Amino acid sequence: MFYCNDSDSFNDCVVILIVEMSNNRCLVLYLSEYKCLSSSCKRTLGLLKGLLQKGYNIDFLTVETDGIQLKNSTYSFLDNINIIPLWKESANNVNVAQVSGIKGVILRKIAQWYRLFFIFGHTYKYAKRIRLEVLPQNSYDIVISISDPKTSHIALNNLLKQGLATDRIIEYWGDPLYGDVSFKSVYPDWVIRNIEYKYLKLANRIVYTSPFTQKAEQQIFPKIAERMISIPTANLEEQVYHPFSTPKIKVGYFGDYYTQFRDIRPLYNAFTNGFENIDIELFIVGDSDMSLVNRENITVLSRRNIDDLQSKTDILICLLNNHGTQIPGKLYYNAGTNLPIVVILDGEYKEDIKKYLDTFDRFIICENNVDSINNAIKSIALNKPVFKPSKLLSPVNTASAMLQ
Repeated sequence: MFYCNDSDSFNDCVVILIVEMSNNRCLVLYLSEYKCLSSSCKRTLGLLKGLLQKGYNIDFLTVETDGIQLKNSTYSFLDNINIIPLWKESANNVNVAQVSGIKGVILRKIAQWYRLFFIFGHTYKYAKRIRLEVLPQNSYDIVISISDPKTSHIALNNLLKQGLATDRIIEYWGDPLYGDVSFKSVYPDWVIRNIEYKYLKLANRIVYTSPFTQKAEQQIFPKIAERMISIPTANLEEQVYHPFSTPKIKVGYFGDYYTQFRDIRPLYNAFTNGFENIDIELFIVGDSDMSLVNRENITVLSRRNIDDLQSKTDILICLLNNHGTQIPGKLYYNAGTNLPIVVILDGEYKEDIKKYLDTFDRFIICENNVDSINNAIKSIALNKPVFKPSKLLSPVNTASAMLQ
């Protein structure tokens, strides 16, 4: 079991590896597409896998997209889950982040204005319309609502009002509402805090992915602070590759890099300047509001399935947010590989986050400037370290910690 309660240090946590068998019935609410590449989706799948490994019978209330299939054998565990799609979305829905030109600018501006006035987005209407009758039963041992989207918690509230019975309620949060660095609203802060508190107080346990988010939330909501814990995100699977098997070293940054949240320019400039006597190239794969041009040793691609690219990568890059308390989920997913991981520090909490990450003894950490990035990557290129996938971040450990 892996469990941290208000602790900065990985070493202060209790770790017990155990698989429990249970006949308990669990309802999981996740009002988003589960067959996708998002961090929230991977976090949800990791928890579902862990719950199954502990022997739980799961009803999974979620969203499906027409025409999208999970073909990877990693997801075969879903065959053992009762999936209840609330509605189906079209695979042809437009991702405004990927629309270029004037049309893209207009669509992104409309999306920004929409969210200023409508806090929860289009899934809000489904959360409010949900009916208890869609479930095979109206009583569960445990109910877990997962965000993002935060409408999962609204759906929970709606079902409870209709008579959903349970011994225990757990809310599993990615970004908080009031403290979300990407959230802008026309409503005053006190309104946003009250809305968040309305849904937080439903839960017996509130789980965050970052200890720094947990602490910030405990200060904002002291009346329910004792219900809050933080648990590192589970690795859905271990992935063992064969790094440094070719003369050319391949470095991968796989994630979005919107300028409001992450500054990728030092990484890009480090490779633009080149690495003396090292044959090396960088792949940047993700969505952004900035345009980076391809160079001889830099390939820039929009968001896509990166399985094939990652299997040929020697070094993984994780770039922290330039403000806020959250730690990108990809950092934990990457720890499930045997590849060296360079974590580029940024933001006002970077020193605290460095101390926390040092306790994992898994990451190569540097500052977000050209020289520090150069030194970290050169050191790896020369020494070619190979790691083992982290056993501590397994799905069953995450589930055990959450249910403790």
